[in-house]
Amino acid sequence: MGLDDFKDTWQQSGLETKDDAELVQMISVAKNPRIKRIRSRMIIETILTVLLIAIVMTGLDSEEKPLWTNIALIIAGLSYVINRVMGHAKLKSPKLDENTRKITELMIQDIKKLSISSTITALLLGSTLLLFLSINIDFDTDKLYLLGAMVLTMLVLTYLSTRVWRLQIRSLKEVLNELSE
Repeated sequence: MGLDDFKDTWQQSGLETKDDAELVQMISVAKNPRIKRIRSRMIIETILTVLLIAIVMTGLDSEEKPLWTNIALIIAGLSYVINRVMGHAKLKSPKLDENTRKITELMIQDIKKLSISSTITALLLGSTLLLFLSINIDFDTDKLYLLGAMVLTMLVLTYLSTRVWRLQIRSLKEVLNELSE
């Protein structure tokens, strides 16, 4: 969307008039490269999750697992995908309210909420996947070490994901400070 298109849409909405500089800032907030990276990451994660669930359900003898583990895995996968789709939709169409600062603050609040829900659904999916894979297995010492390594890997990946979210939120706050100057 170009500046002229944006101005026309804004004028037709009946909201207060904005100058060119403020409109350019609003467009730059909506098209921020950090926001684009978050959106891209969410799309890729959604596609990979759907593929993972499909592979696990078809290739790892899901019919031999208890029904409740299959249902739990599907519910965890769906919650993960729904969280990503809702987050993508929220980031794709930011509210163009009063001013650039307000838009950016709302976007940062939305991303903070998204980071928490994403972490929770990722942990739920990872835990359910580990449960699904480990059910009906007779554990000896080696298998317990392997399971422990898988749990540790999941926790490390969760920590790294949380760190990435924090960095992205911090960089968006820097954009907010630039816009408020």
